[in-house]
Amino acid sequence: MKQGSSRLFPFLLSAGLYLLLVGVLALKISALTHGAQWYLLDDPYIHLAIAKNLLLHGVYGISQWEPSLASSSIAWPFLLAGWGKLGLLSASLPLWLNIAFSLLLLWSSDLLLRHNGLAARWRAVVLCLVVLGFPLPAATFMGLEHIGFAWLVITFLLRLQQVLEDATLEDRGWLLAIGALLTCFRFEGGFLIAAAACVLLWQRQIALAILLGIAGLLPIVCFAHFSQHLGGMAVPNSLIMKTHIAGNPLLAHFAFLTVHKFFFFRGGLAGLLFVLLLWSFAETQYGRALRLTVAAFLIAALIHLLMASVATARYDSYMIAAALLLGAVLYQKQRPMPVAVALVVLVLLPVVLYRGIWLLRTVPVAAVSIYQQQYEAGRFFARYYDGSGVFANDIGVLAYLADVHCLDIAGLGTNEVARAIREDRFNQQVFEHLARERGIVVGFAYEDQALPTLLPANWQKVASWTEPHPTGAGAAEATIAFYATSPEQAAVLEQHLKEFAPELPQAVTVQYVAP
Repeated sequence: MKQGSSRLFPFLLSAGLYLLLVGVLALKISALTHGAQWYLLDDPYIHLAIAKNLLLHGVYGISQWEPSLASSSIAWPFLLAGWGKLGLLSASLPLWLNIAFSLLLLWSSDLLLRHNGLAARWRAVVLCLVVLGFPLPAATFMGLEHIGFAWLVITFLLRLQQVLEDATLEDRGWLLAIGALLTCFRFEGGFLIAAAACVLLWQRQIALAILLGIAGLLPIVCFAHFSQHLGGMAVPNSLIMKTHIAGNPLLAHFAFLTVHKFFFFRGGLAGLLFVLLLWSFAETQYGRALRLTVAAFLIAALIHLLMASVATARYDSYMIAAALLLGAVLYQKQRPMPVAVALVVLVLLPVVLYRGIWLLRTVPVAAVSIYQQQYEAGRFFARYYDGSGVFANDIGVLAYLADVHCLDIAGLGTNEVARAIREDRFNQQVFEHLARERGIVVGFAYEDQALPTLLPANWQKVASWTEPHPTGAGAAEATIAFYATSPEQAAVLEQHLKEFAPELPQAVTVQYVAP
């Protein structure tokens, strides 16, 4: 094999495996959803709705009538809106962006491995493990910013190692630029920025450490000012909803997250990877730059595991990718592998692959679940209630397809609800006031929500849709119920639902509530 081909072979092989799996999944999803809906989650449509309203109305929110801080990423809605300026905003745009970011991730991963001297055959194996262990194809159909964030993490680690080896002005500039992008994509990028700044301080690169801290903190500070200007809080509503535990003081909150998330969620898998890396890191023959780069990653990842959400696969995947890459580098520089570490690897790699393969298998089922519930509900309200007031607890497709005055009872898309939930005062009186203020006439929500205690007594349940293959919380999310605020609105809603029912997928079961 020629030298140029040898250099490209690992990337080309892993990229081919990734594109093959994405193609197979796309064919399966298209057959199930008729090409109308591609995503595993409702969340991509939240960002698309914000981008749509930015472009058409200059409003950062899920509706054109009021701003709302529903996105957990600073950059993602603006990135979608930027492509929208070129006329490319569509429901498939997040899918294409994630394919591009996946290829960039594999390219940067190969650069990291090549920089540390791994042979082409080992790079090919490790990159294919990243494709399956992340797993990149499943994350692609999540339609969110997590693959782009993982690419930035890998690129940042490579630049940090280069700076610690021989700090050129160019390397410092790239490190600062990528540091700012990290927190633009995901707030947990701040963990890695803080850890890297500590490493630089340890190396007495004080000015660079301070500049890196400023670069990482600046997007967060600017967004906090922007958020408060729009009537929100200093951080997005989604972060408040995902970390809120009513009544827990700070130390109790920290202790809860430490035990609950590190040992019981998928973060435990990432934790095993960190044990492997820490074990290998104890050896003394590694270069100082590599040791400090690994230390920065471990510190950041452990802080994330202990203090932030890793309850679903999309939050911990970047850790698994980085741990696989750094673990391969450490192994390459330490042969033979210690027996204890080899045993951990023999147990761990099958678990990583099982997790990845399991997630790949869930992709078509999850996509059809969104198609049969949220997508169809979005179409229904776009047809019959455009411009009307609607309450909901899953707002993405609804906000993207329909222009409604949306009251989000989960708090992501309505700032007042998020604030009330944070202050533990979201009750029937608050909900009724907000509904009256927005002219709410109908709505829908999962039946497992605490609607009986939230909805006014005179509101009526009209019908329900049940789909057979729910994802997320499982059977609790199988059924969505439709409500109206008065008998007159209930009669109109029932009529519209009956008109729309023949267009629903055959698997959806419709039930009407007798008056």
